Amino acid sequence: MPTSLPINDPVLIFALAMGIFLLAPVLFERMKIPGIIGLIVFGALVGPNVIGLLERDFTFELLGQVGLLYLVFLAGLELDLNRFNEYRSRSIIFGALSFGIPMGLSVAVMPLLGFSFSASLLVGAIIGSHTLLAYPVVSRLGIVKNPAVITVIGGTLVTDTLALTVLAVVAGSLAGELDFLFWLTLFGMLGAYATIVLVAVPRVGRWFFRNVPSQAPAEFIFLMVVLFGVAWGARLAGAEPIIGAFLAGLTLNRLIPLNSPLMTRVRFVGNALFIPFFLLSVGMLVDPRVLASSSEVWIISGTLIVLVHLGKFLGAWSSKMLFGFNREEGLTMFGLSSPQAAATLAVTFVGLEIGLFGEEVVNAVIVMILVTVFVGPSLVERFGREVALQEERKPYDPSEAPRRILIPISNPATADALMDIAFLLRGKDSEEPLYPLMVVRSSEDGSEAQVAEAEKMLSHAVLYAAGADVPVSPLTRVDPNIATGVSRAMAETRTSIVIVGWDGRASGSRTSVFGTVLDQLLDQTKQTIIVAKMGHPLNTTSRLVLVVPPNSDHHPGFTGGVSLMKRLASEVDARLEVLVVEDDPKRYEKVFQETRPEYAFTCEAVEGWGPLLWELRTRLEPQDLVVVLSARRGTLTWSRELERLPGQLSSLVPESFLMVYPSEADAAPQGEGFGEGPGQETLPTGLTPKRIVLDVPGGDYRGALREILSSHFPDGADLSSTVDRLAASEEEFSSEIREGVALPHALVPGLESPLMFLGVSPEGIRFPNAPSPARVVVVLLGPAEKRFDHLRLLTRVARDLRSAPDLEPLKNARDLGAVSDWFAKRRDRDREEETPAAPIRGKGG
Repeated sequence: MPTSLPINDPVLIFALAMGIFLLAPVLFERMKIPGIIGLIVFGALVGPNVIGLLERDFTFELLGQVGLLYLVFLAGLELDLNRFNEYRSRSIIFGALSFGIPMGLSVAVMPLLGFSFSASLLVGAIIGSHTLLAYPVVSRLGIVKNPAVITVIGGTLVTDTLALTVLAVVAGSLAGELDFLFWLTLFGMLGAYATIVLVAVPRVGRWFFRNVPSQAPAEFIFLMVVLFGVAWGARLAGAEPIIGAFLAGLTLNRLIPLNSPLMTRVRFVGNALFIPFFLLSVGMLVDPRVLASSSEVWIISGTLIVLVHLGKFLGAWSSKMLFGFNREEGLTMFGLSSPQAAATLAVTFVGLEIGLFGEEVVNAVIVMILVTVFVGPSLVERFGREVALQEERKPYDPSEAPRRILIPISNPATADALMDIAFLLRGKDSEEPLYPLMVVRSSEDGSEAQVAEAEKMLSHAVLYAAGADVPVSPLTRVDPNIATGVSRAMAETRTSIVIVGWDGRASGSRTSVFGTVLDQLLDQTKQTIIVAKMGHPLNTTSRLVLVVPPNSDHHPGFTGGVSLMKRLASEVDARLEVLVVEDDPKRYEKVFQETRPEYAFTCEAVEGWGPLLWELRTRLEPQDLVVVLSARRGTLTWSRELERLPGQLSSLVPESFLMVYPSEADAAPQGEGFGEGPGQETLPTGLTPKRIVLDVPGGDYRGALREILSSHFPDGADLSSTVDRLAASEEEFSSEIREGVALPHALVPGLESPLMFLGVSPEGIRFPNAPSPARVVVVLLGPAEKRFDHLRLLTRVARDLRSAPDLEPLKNARDLGAVSDWFAKRRDRDREEETPAAPIRGKGG
């Protein structure tokens, strides 16, 4: 037990500080007072000027300075730079008003209290600046991205820079150095410093995250080195360290996504340790004895309190009127911009050192700080809640809807990259857990060992998600087929998005895109599938290049895919560049502008797939991420080039790309046409987009039939037996019904209804008894139990194909749009001729 005060035992000092950090916010929040005020009040009580339990010695000064720099650094890290750029002019105008109006009031009023012009300027700098002490409140309320809040946060850089510039000018004038050399040195050094930081820090950060193994301690220490190194550099350049801290946060902003494990650690350390030490040290500055013994202190403090609140209110309200913010947003701006601490204390103590201020002014400023740190956060707490409620009452935004994400894991080396993508794609404030999944292939000798190994891999994913404060629900499945196990897990969890990794190696099959498992998964599901091959850490991405194939806006899941990618670009703060292949970019610009979330983008056309690859080879940089809005085989936007693209992209420089297969859950049922978009209800009954295969390789007819039928049958016994049935018929009789057109057909046991397939081959397919290669192949399969119905349908289809006047557009079709157009013209011609309905034309006729 200590026998004298202040306490000198370092263990007890730290224990007392931790107790205050725990109890003060709880007690004050029960009284509806922001917790940060409680820390300042407790700091005054235990400080040297009241009870005297603790001395404001070098340790508290050090930790207080660290907490101040950390607070400003965190504000720079969490600033939405894209929204800040959008509201940059507003931030500059607000900063000028929020600083200029208090400065004008100070110059007009303070001389009446006997202050010199230089001292009045310095007082104007004190009350013109502001510290984001209420930032934890807006962060907790979830209104950081509100335009009014972003305006104030951006304006902080303006007000503090102006305040510290005035300080440098006034100090220089008192030293008799206010000449050309002084101005050149001041702005020259600051300009050079800012340029070096803005150019060097992002490059060093990207190098670090790309080349240093991902380890939580190393990443956090790297941030601390940058923070305090840049802050110290600001002092060398003639500015205060808080300017450097804020600049450090801005330069690292794009490298640390808000929902990443690293950002979670940064917030935790700051909010639990460093920032409370800063608030505690501010409270220790209060000296009630000076307040009681001098009426001058009360006069000055009262004047400062009135001037700072009047000036900040006029600045916030003027900005509210200029930019069209509502009343609650305007008062939140006032509350957020009125607290004084950081630049205020810096300017005050420098003014004391150079002889412009006495101790009375310093204590008056402390009183003003206490009042502002009470009023400001209280206003933000009250009116910020109303702003948050208004945000919740805004029209429903599907882009903010919670997403249920499944992450199949097969390689522990890529699991973190897949989890990072999932972290960023979760909806705002989503309570849905992530579902990391391991599927173990069942075997006759048991799967217990494999299941145990799978659970070990899943435990790493659980720990990694815990670091990002994201809930997870790990899953293990045992199934003889991996793709089937994943699809069953999707059904059980009602998954909306699947994020799966790919190693860049194709299976070697001409009909395969990624390999057996991924291809089967795409065939068996309709939900959004994201196939990722990441060659660099996601947080180092500086540009997202989004490739949009022709007719993509006709896909029912197109807007959902666009929304996902705009969210991903926003979360990593990457530039979004859209490349539209063989289509009109203006049509897509409108869709992108109307799709939430709001995010800046550029859109340009590319003449074809060949020019696209050339553009990517010449333009891509190592930190770029290519995203392709692809399509499943058989859908309107599918083309053969989309199946070749993954293999081509895997050889490019960045080696980082995503193949996004948007959800088809909203598409029309099979057999009912295309759904929403061109070509609706133009296909024959029994023929669906999924069963249309274009660019069928020429040559062997068995291989061609297998490729056409694989769009419906899985690669197994059913497919082989069906091809055998068709081949047996072809070897006995020719199915050619006119030059270049073949109609293979067969009866299949177990089939419930007729199935029709369409294949188009530019090279032509040679059937055994046909005199010429077939470029159009229509395959008709009927139930074995309905032989008569099958023959009747076969007759009508053959008659329609023979009577069609012009098959060249169908033979040359390269996309489903061309196929749909051919059937649509056929339907319209039948209507004009008023001929009886036939199965080969669209049902809409």
